[in-house]
Parts: sequence; structure tokens; C-alpha cells
Amino acid sequence: MRNRPSDRTTGPDGRDGGADASADPSADADVSPVTRRQYDALFDHPKMAVVVLEPDGRVRRLNESAREMLPDAAKGVVGRPLPETPFAERLSITPEQLRTHLEDARERETVTYETRYRYGALSRDLDVTVDPVTRRDGSIERVLLTAYDVTQRVEHERELRRRNEQLREFETLVGTSPDGIFKLDADGRMQYVNGAWAETVDRDPAELEGTPFAELVEEGVVPQQVVEDYVELLPELLSDGTDTEQGKLEIAVTPPGDDDEHVYEARISVLPYDEAFDGCAVVVRDVTESRRREGQLDELRDRLTYVLEGTNSLLWSLDLETGEMEEIQGPVEQLHRVERDALSDVSGVIESVHPEDREDVTEAYEAVTSGRSDQESATYRTHPDNGETNWIRTSAYVQRGADAPDGSPRLLGLSTDFSTARERQAELRRQNDRLEEFASVVSHDLRSPLAIVDARLEMAREEADSEHFEHIQGAIDRMDDLINDLLALARKGQTITETEPVDVGETAEQCWPRIETADATLRTGIERRIEADASRLAQLLENLFRNAIEHGGDDVAITVGELDAESGFFIEDDGPGIPEGRREEALEAGYSTAEDGTGFGLSIVREVAEAHGWGMRLAEGSAGGARIDIAGVEYTE
Repeated sequence: MRNRPSDRTTGPDGRDGGADASADPSADADVSPVTRRQYDALFDHPKMAVVVLEPDGRVRRLNESAREMLPDAAKGVVGRPLPETPFAERLSITPEQLRTHLEDARERETVTYETRYRYGALSRDLDVTVDPVTRRDGSIERVLLTAYDVTQRVEHERELRRRNEQLREFETLVGTSPDGIFKLDADGRMQYVNGAWAETVDRDPAELEGTPFAELVEEGVVPQQVVEDYVELLPELLSDGTDTEQGKLEIAVTPPGDDDEHVYEARISVLPYDEAFDGCAVVVRDVTESRRREGQLDELRDRLTYVLEGTNSLLWSLDLETGEMEEIQGPVEQLHRVERDALSDVSGVIESVHPEDREDVTEAYEAVTSGRSDQESATYRTHPDNGETNWIRTSAYVQRGADAPDGSPRLLGLSTDFSTARERQAELRRQNDRLEEFASVVSHDLRSPLAIVDARLEMAREEADSEHFEHIQGAIDRMDDLINDLLALARKGQTITETEPVDVGETAEQCWPRIETADATLRTGIERRIEADASRLAQLLENLFRNAIEHGGDDVAITVGELDAESGFFIEDDGPGIPEGRREEALEAGYSTAEDGTGFGLSIVREVAEAHGWGMRLAEGSAGGARIDIAGVEYTE
């Protein structure tokens, strides 16, 4: 028979020492047999730490479980007050609280509490009881501190609380989610229905719990096709034996009392299961608006494709960091004469360009990649080896920062085939050159006999006097005006290539003596210099002055002034003006209300203005006469 632990004392190091019957309550004749048996059972307990204390709180002995459960804490504790030992220092309660518990035990009260024991990386949760050991007469002989290791139980309770908290959070998220959420069990019944789905089908969530989904079909809320699609989809979700596969269905819902159909996208996931299929989780989102927008985008994309093909143009975007083409829309093969894959990056684009034009394209690209410019354009030909050469005009701008969808800088561009336009421009230049040559020849051939007629008329006037001479002189002057207008019209299509700062007021003053002004007067109220071709500006002003005198009379007053609301100038007179309904017609060549007018004056003015890039409009002057506004000019000061 083994010796009971109570038959021995402990040494200063806490290990068992020699026999000491008086140290063991079970050896005390005054200790009741019941208390003795309880003490023996507790001290021998293999999973309970037991610390025997003197009534004053000094440690008397510890059992083996205490040494194993609380490593190093048992060393050097025997004979010392428990609140002053390393054991007390490693508890989550304070030494003062421990003294209070021991004091309560000395008052014959049993004290229980939970605490945590920490030593280095070791952490244990303890369920502690402090009991007084009494003699037969009721006096306190010893105090027993017993502790169970309840770490696993505490961790389990803590994990359970965490999971319950997560569950509450999940239930809150599901309940407040704008998406409809429900479980469709193996029998096709709806479970765990949230408010959003119930609102979608205009039912109460509690009412839908356990309701077959097919009931919504019978009521006409959702179409039969949804059930058929689900039955077809489910085997696919289960085919690989996993519970992670997700499928999609579209559900058209028509809530009761609502004629408008809404389109929903349902994401269906198989719920985890061990042996028997338990159902699916269904998340339903209203995609009515997005489907409508997708339809609009498809329509816009179709229209864009039609426009790009009709104009033989390309829309493209290029990643400036990698030089790779992100997207390109339009008839690539028709425009660049290469396969679409050949334009996958900048190098491919440059290779498709005519060798003589590559330098211009490369310089434009380097300007945007280096940050020197955010917008560039280039005109080039396609490579002759790729077939018929096209002329292409490309304009592009850089999209950076917040303007770029993902923050990466990209180059957006439009490339257009203008081969036909270039041919038309070349043909137009040839026609203009021929017209000007023809006009020069005609004017020269006409001026020669006209000069002879004019000279003969002067000679005739010296020899005789006749009323017919004035009519002949008028015809000669008329012919001279027609020749001048013919030359002006021949030059009207010429583009302004060089400009210089020109003073509008001074030019008007210089033009005035060069025309027949009779008793007309000129007032200039503008002191502005503009960018213009000086000779063409003079041509514009002279024609307006002649036009005002022809239609306003010999004593008409003409004013040249500056526009108030925009950059430009105006010329107005105090004559009869041009009726509002006839102003567009007045700009056409050949229109004139004067008997001796050529009808080309305002037409020539409009052509000169357009050649400069200016705008022209007819209006009523401040004195009721005609007013011509020339807008959009560039001031130089």
C-alpha cells in the first residue's frame, strides 16, 4: 500500500521531506474523518493542482499535479505567504485580491473564482476554489487552494462567442443587403428569406419561409423558364463533387399589381454537404437598369461601327507605359492595309507607315511619351509594300490621372483616311489655278480692246459732243468693274498661308481713296491690329465700301468699328439696309438690287473672311442700314 502524500512534509524547495504527522490534517486527531477523506482524495487528484496553506497564508505543501500544471511556480514557495510567491505574480488577479480570498476562507467561507496563469509563452485558464479545513471543534486547521485547468473549456466558450458574434453580424448583413438572398433547399422550398427578396416578390419574409419556389411561378410572379433553367443548371453545379461552383440565371420578375417587368441576375451556389444534397444559396440582384444601359451601349457601339466604317476611320487607345495597343475599332485592313494583329503596339504601327513619313510619326509619339505635349497630330502615308497607298490623318491626346479609367496614362486617337479629300484638294487647287489663269488671260484680252475704246472715246469727245458719250463711258466703267470682280472671284478660294499684324482702321483709310466715293463719308472707330493678309483684308473692305455706296447712295455714311461682345469688327452704313428675309440670298454670287451692280461684292467678302477662318453675318445697323459683322479674328495687341 502506497504512502499517502499527507504522511510527508515538503522541504524548502517544495519537494517531499521526512515524515511529519502534525503537518497533515488527516493525522490530526481533532480533524473529522469526513474532512480527512476529502483531503486525501483532493491531494491525490491527478488533474487538480492542490496547495496546502497554513491559516496565516503560508504555503505548507503542493501536490504533484500543481508542480506539473504550474511549472517553476512551485519552486521556493514552501514556508512563504502565497501572495508573495512567483505563483501569485503570474496570476491575472492581483496579490491583494488573493489575500482577500484567503481571508474569506479563514472566515470559514468557500471562495471560487477564475483566473489566468501566465509564464512565458505558457497560458492556462484556471478554475480556483479556496476551502477552509476545519477541526472537530470548528477551528481552522488548514486552507486548501485547488485549481482545475479549464483552458480548453474557456477557449471553446470564447470560440463559441466569436462564432455567435459572426453569425449575428452575418444575419445583419444578409438582412440589410440590397440584394435578395434566400436558401433553396433540396425540395425546392425557400428558407432564410431576407427582406430584399421578399420585397422583390411583394411578400412578407415570414410568409415565404418554407414556401415552394414553384408557387411564385404558379402566381405568375416569375416565369416557368426559371425553374427549367435551374433544373438544367443544378447537375452542372454538382457534377465535379465540389460545393464551390457558382452558376448564374436571369429571373424576370413581375410583382403582383405591377405591369413593369424587372430583370434580376441570380447567382446560385451549392451549399456544403456530406452525404445528401442540402440545397443552394441564391443571391438575386436587380440588373434591369444595367441591362438597359448595356442595350444602349450595344446600340451606340453599332452606330459607332457604322460611322467608322462609313468614314474609313479608326478609334484606338494605347498604353503609354507599355506601348501596347489596348483597343482599336474600325476597318483596320481597309485603312492601314495590314492585318489587325500587326497594329498590336507602337512598333507595328510605325512599320505600317511609309518610310518617308515615319520620322514625323515618331516625333509626335515621342512628344507625348516624354510629357512635352498632351496632344499631337500627324499626317502620313501607308507603306507602299502593303498595297495601294492611303493618306491618313491622326489626332491623339493623352489621358492621365483621374481622367484615365485605371490611373495609367493612355493615348486616345482618331485616324481617318483622307486620301479622297486630298485628291479633291489637289484637283481644286488645279481648277483654281486654271481659273485664275483663265481670268488673267480674259482680263488682259478684254482690257486691251477696252483701253482702245476708252481712248477713242476721249478722242471723239475732243472732236464732237454727244449725249451718247456718257452712256459709252458708263459701259466702259461697268466692263472694268466686271473684270476686277472676275479676278477677285478667281482668287477667292485661295487659302491664307501668311498673315501679319494689320491695323484695321488704317487699312480702311488707305482703301477709301481707291474707290469712287462721291459724297459718301467714312468714320473709323477701331484702333486694333489683327492677324491678316493685308491685301486680302483691303479687298474685303473695298468691296464693302463699294457695296454700301452702290446701295446706299452717293451721300451714304459708313462706319468701321470694333465688336463689343467678341473679337472682330463691323462695317455699317445708314442706307436702306438689307431685308432680314433676303440676307442669306444677298451673300450669293450675282445678287444685287442696284441696276449697275455686279452682284459679286458680298460673295467676295464672304470668301475672303472664310479664307482667314473668320465668321461673317449680316444684320441691321444702328441707323437702320446694312451691317456686316466679321467675327473670330485674332487680335495682336
